[in-house]
Amino acid sequence: MSAQVPIGSAVANMRSSSRLGARTPAGYAQGSQRRPQGPARLLLAALRERRVLDNASGRAVTGLDGATIRALLQQLVAIGQARVVGRKRGTRYLPARR
Repeated sequence: MSAQVPIGSAVANMRSSSRLGARTPAGYAQGSQRRPQGPARLLLAALRERRVLDNASGRAVTGLDGATIRALLQQLVAIGQARVVGRKRGTRYLPARR
């Protein structure tokens, strides 16, 4: 029996990237790792406007589930658009220093 993956999970929102076998959330343009699209773009705009985001505020902005928000915020960190402060329940995301 195979395990079913919920549609809204981060795994379901991933697609293969041509770069070194990396995986990219569906909210990012293929081949353009620094320009988020879709819900990731909404998160980045909210981050720049509010100056801080956590998982709950990301869910409020996009209407997506927590696992998807976490994956998108981690991708913003990976591409240099955000930085992490805190851990576990205290994790906050700030705009990257320029």
